[in-house]
Amino acid sequence: AAFNVRGAETRDVAMVLDGLELIEPFHLERFQNPFSFVDATLVERLDFYAGGFTAEYGDRHGGFIEMSTETPVDRSHGRVQLGTINTRLACEAPLPGAKGSWLVSARTWYPEALWDTLELGEGGLQPRFQDLYAKVSLNVSPRTVLSAHGLFAAERLDFFAPEDDESTDATTHSGYAWIRALNSWNESWYSETVLSSGRFRRTRTGISAPEDDVVSVRDDREVRFAGLKHDSSFQWTPSQILKAGFEVRWLAAEYDYFLRDDAGSDLVPPVAIDPRGTSLGLYLAHRSSLHPRLAAEIGLRWDKQTYTEDSQLGPRVNAVWRLGERSELRVGLGRYYQSQRIHELHVEDGETSFLPAELSRQAEVTYDRRFESGARFRLGVYHHRLSHLKTRYENLLNPVELYPESEADRVVV
Repeated sequence: AAFNVRGAETRDVAMVLDGLELIEPFHLERFQNPFSFVDATLVERLDFYAGGFTAEYGDRHGGFIEMSTETPVDRSHGRVQLGTINTRLACEAPLPGAKGSWLVSARTWYPEALWDTLELGEGGLQPRFQDLYAKVSLNVSPRTVLSAHGLFAAERLDFFAPEDDESTDATTHSGYAWIRALNSWNESWYSETVLSSGRFRRTRTGISAPEDDVVSVRDDREVRFAGLKHDSSFQWTPSQILKAGFEVRWLAAEYDYFLRDDAGSDLVPPVAIDPRGTSLGLYLAHRSSLHPRLAAEIGLRWDKQTYTEDSQLGPRVNAVWRLGERSELRVGLGRYYQSQRIHELHVEDGETSFLPAELSRQAEVTYDRRFESGARFRLGVYHHRLSHLKTRYENLLNPVELYPESEADRVVV
């Protein structure tokens, strides 16, 4: 499920799967994101960063989750799961001759057990959703691994309450396809390249009855993207590493929205816009061993979004000091920006233009101690100062609504 990190909102945390950041990677986004698109049983490694991000991490200031899926090497196996909330089928196997591997996971959800936990009533809520992930990995050479990935998700939510004159028909479709190349060019140079494409579409139509005033809603939005990302790490000397990379995404969105009363009059101006643009990112960082017990990294990141006509420059400094064989002190300082994504316009609340990127100035100090028994003690202190925050819309009395923009308790923060 989506979660908050150090007071940040859920949208401030990036989820990266096998090298690709996912857009809105949760089912039932209107109901607090209880299930992600990612099958956790396939995840072999997960790296979680809550702060002190180095320069390769950009455009989010709340946190980063990097997930790597399994790579079967010795045998093939499958899993079948039947439950009251979902059904799941997964298979994975190595390719003949140790030339690579493949895996696939498909899930379908029917969470009737959740009805009683939602305030929309029993029986009228009918959510159904599915997701599918597939990966083929090829060992092109002893130094190169090439993999192809696909992630697809679909969701449909029906709700009908005749006593309240409320109904909705909402669907969401997401699709990602990407190719990833991992190269170890020599003993000193390592690189990762990701070429991606994807599409995200969300629709909802129906009737809302706030305070017995019947209104009709149609909300149709779509995002398409193509991207190229490259990261390189070069061991310059035994005590120095140079890191550099870039990311470019070509983006296009479409919004079609109206909110009308039962007489056919628009309650807010209807919206039909199609923003387009490019998101760019460049970074350079230098890591060095200043002392046998002290290492530091200085980095600089530049980002730009053409659809907002905004650019950002974020310096970062990180250091680790080994106090002893089992203890260390880490320090992180930096400026971290977060742009408004092309699909994040709140057109239902009257937004038709994009806002400048948010800025988070962060500082943190962490002490880590590992004991011979295997126990571990960690103490962290952090300070975040945020500015240029994006406007937030909330419903004071009931945060879970099918059409929150039509309710009287809607407020602007």
